[in-house]
Amino acid sequence: MPVLWRPTDGGYCSASGRPGHSRRGIPRGECGAVAFVQRFGSSVNHPHIHVLVLDGVFAGLEKETPRFYPLRAPDDPDVAAVAETTSRRTQALLTKKGIGASSDEGEDEDPLMRDTPWLAGLYAHGVRGRIATGPNAGKRVTTWGGSGEAEEPEPSAPRCANVDGFSVHANVSLPAHRRQKLENLCRYMLRPPLAVERLERLSGGRLAYRMKTPWRDGTTHVVMSDGELVEKLAALVPAPRFHLVRYFGILASAAKQRASIVPLPPPASTAESCEHRNTAEEQNPRPRNYTGNCRAFHE
Repeated sequence: MPVLWRPTDGGYCSASGRPGHSRRGIPRGECGAVAFVQRFGSSVNHPHIHVLVLDGVFAGLEKETPRFYPLRAPDDPDVAAVAETTSRRTQALLTKKGIGASSDEGEDEDPLMRDTPWLAGLYAHGVRGRIATGPNAGKRVTTWGGSGEAEEPEPSAPRCANVDGFSVHANVSLPAHRRQKLENLCRYMLRPPLAVERLERLSGGRLAYRMKTPWRDGTTHVVMSDGELVEKLAALVPAPRFHLVRYFGILASAAKQRASIVPLPPPASTAESCEHRNTAEEQNPRPRNYTGNCRAFHE
């Protein structure tokens, strides 16, 4: 369930990377975004993406500090276009890689299923809200309070759209001066997958996990055994070198003008070093550049 957030007031950067600034006489404007890949939801499944997108573009002549030009906020057709583009490109990518129910096995087989079938099974069952191992393998995860339907924004809500199972919510906007609100929003996007205070042991020995927000059908808890909870948590661990936070456009690490708009980090801590060897730079002496394309959904 991709979710698109808008951190400043004024405009919109579309999924195509063409926010329309050229029509307003802004030459070579560059948008920016930060994507947070979340492999979980309130029911310990439900992978989705949160994206902070500038509501405008930065532009300026060479050797000048870029100026921010706000653009209009997205309307419902804009959000529907993002959902449609995300659905179409994702399905095209899966088809290209030979992943899907209609794909033939062989050279185009899913490498994850081929190399680590047990882990691939955990991922697949986690997304579908089903149990992968144990005596209840194949069954849906037990819930309280409703039918267990997936939580999605209402189709009629402003700046929300659903296309082929891909839902987009883009109705959150923060003015640039609301720094504390922006920090709270970033903290929400970076939250861990499990809140221990919402996990309780039932009298029968099973575990009940209370969702932060009940689903529309009234579901409030997910009930699992200890092994089923460990199974769900194992499916949340990302693959090696899979980045959960990604930067795009003028906010990307390789962007030429990034240094002119991003504040300098605070001074390094004066804490004593643990004297452990840092092998990361030895193994990867050259940092990997990030793409400078501005897209609401890059994956």
